[in-house]
Amino acid sequence: MRDCLWAIFELSVNFFQSAIIIQTLRSVLENKRRGKSEIIEAVIFCLFLFCELSFVNSIVPFEGLGIIISVFIVYVYAFVCLQ
Repeated sequence: MRDCLWAIFELSVNFFQSAIIIQTLRSVLENKRRGKSEIIEAVIFCLFLFCELSFVNSIVPFEGLGIIISVFIVYVYAFVCLQ
C-alpha cells in the first residue's frame, strides 16, 4: 500500500513539474499560434516531458541523462511552438 501511494505521489510531482515548466515558458515567450492549437501543443509537450521524467526516474539511478533529455524537450518546444 505504501509503495502504491509513493508511486502516485511521484507521478503527481512529475506531472506538476512538467506543467510548471511548460506554463513558465508560455508566460515568458509568446506563442506562434493562437486558439486551441497553442493549448494542444502545450498539453502534448507537457505529456512528453511527464513521460520522460517518469521513465527516467524509474529506470536510471543517475539523473544526468534525464536532465539532458528534459532540456532538449523544453528547447524543442520553445523552438517549434514559441517565438
